[in-house]
Amino acid sequence: MSSPLRQQQLNRHLAAFEPNPLLAIEAALKRSTFPTRMVWGTADPLFPGRWAEWLHQSLPASRGIRWVEGGRLFWPEEQPALLAEEARALWSA
Repeated sequence: MSSPLRQQQLNRHLAAFEPNPLLAIEAALKRSTFPTRMVWGTADPLFPGRWAEWLHQSLPASRGIRWVEGGRLFWPEEQPALLAEEARALWSA
């Protein structure tokens, strides 16, 4: 966000996510048999929690959502152990 140009570029990037681009493959997601777990930041303005809920409802093999309180876009870099814990639990199930 170092300049007005960078701010404008970010705004255009964010606008590309609305509406949810996954709607185009919703039918395929509903047929998925892969176990899936959403690990979602609660404070991320780019990826609102309603998308996690939508994925949970769309994926038949969903193992639920783990909410990362206060998590923003780069929370996985800030809390890699939490993400690794969730991945190991999913893979061992």
